[in-house]
Amino acid sequence: MEVNLPFMREVDELWSNDNERPSHLRSAHPSTIPARNAIIYAIAAYYAEVLGIDTIVAGHNADDTKYFPDTSKEFRRLISRALTIGTYIGRARGGLRVIAPLSKLSKTEVVRLGLKLGVPFEYTWSCHNNYDVPCGQCSGCWPGRGHLMNWALRTHSKKQ
Repeated sequence: MEVNLPFMREVDELWSNDNERPSHLRSAHPSTIPARNAIIYAIAAYYAEVLGIDTIVAGHNADDTKYFPDTSKEFRRLISRALTIGTYIGRARGGLRVIAPLSKLSKTEVVRLGLKLGVPFEYTWSCHNNYDVPCGQCSGCWPGRGHLMNWALRTHSKKQ
């Protein structure tokens, strides 16, 4: 399922220069999308309610919480509480939870686990850009030298 959200833009796409940015966003990570996860969780809650699902699974990892406040355990706890109060499925089932089972693992550890489990990386997406293929340059693709995500994607794709 794909949900088109054309209004969502990264911080560096919203303003032509740093001086135009609101002061509270000037130190934000360049790939920050304002209220991104709140929006995504609200959309996921809609589908959870329609489909009768009481758990939303997020793909956040430990590296994300360094830069994005809406990936923290506290944020997931509070939004889970709001979704429990604000949805029929949450009330009927005693909760609509947002969980992040990979949240204690670094990106490198997530990739290693994926390789161990035989994850089909060609169906995953960590790039922050909306291209046909991952850019290989953004923090989602390559947060630092030695990162395994692109290597895993290239290696696994060549096996196909």
